[in-house]
Amino acid sequence: MSRFMAAALAACLALPAAAQEQPGTGTVIATVNGEDITLGHLLLLRGELPPAYLEVDDGPLYEALLAQLIGQTALSHLFEETERSEAGEDNAVRNYRSDVVLNRVIGERVTDEAVRAAFDAQVEEMGDVLEWNASHILVETEAEALDLKNELDGGADFAELAMERSTGPTGPRGGELGWFRGGMMVPTFQAAVETLDEGETSAPVETRFGWHVIKLNETRTVPPLIFEEFEERLRESLTDEAVSVAVAKAIEDADVSLVEGIDPSVISDEDLLSEWE
Repeated sequence: MSRFMAAALAACLALPAAAQEQPGTGTVIATVNGEDITLGHLLLLRGELPPAYLEVDDGPLYEALLAQLIGQTALSHLFEETERSEAGEDNAVRNYRSDVVLNRVIGERVTDEAVRAAFDAQVEEMGDVLEWNASHILVETEAEALDLKNELDGGADFAELAMERSTGPTGPRGGELGWFRGGMMVPTFQAAVETLDEGETSAPVETRFGWHVIKLNETRTVPPLIFEEFEERLRESLTDEAVSVAVAKAIEDADVSLVEGIDPSVISDEDLLSEWE
């Protein structure tokens, strides 16, 4: 279901309805500001759906399609009246005019400034994140790690020992791990890092990889999110919100009535479409 259909359906659920006898394609199934929506309009809209949508049960599909037509009609009435002669033309007019209205709304509300403001609000709510920059020397046994710790306490150069003795892939670059956040390292390693002051080395720490001697090089606080990575997601979220609000407001302001008693299975009766051929 498209964002338009979902928004319109939500706005239409509580609308009043009136009874109707056996329907045909010319049967009025709803009116919006005096403009009739017929079963023919709905059937033609159904015919434009991708195959996957046709797997939806008749009841929910009927409601979703009718909601879309109601929402489009309510939005289109924000424009001047145009002449309409047949269902296909009606649907095209509704679709075009409602799209123009929604694009205008999106253009007004989903601006670069609005996206940046939404991002800043999320960053402020989450707060800055602490990051660590550390190096380590990885060996196989605790005894080797204790020897390394003693050498370091005696003034040995950490990077040189790492290049000479570390069995891990960071050894050739002096054991440097770079910057990382909480949760990126195994828990015992992370816990040891968090107890260190900058420039301090740890006692031997065991993980599933072996035994580590860790040096904390530096800490910093950074924003929790990077704007460029979340910009498109935020823009889509603001667009969905703008569409939902615009559709709901258009339907709320319109004079809408529904016709009840129509079996939703009629949308699967393709013979009815022959009346328009």
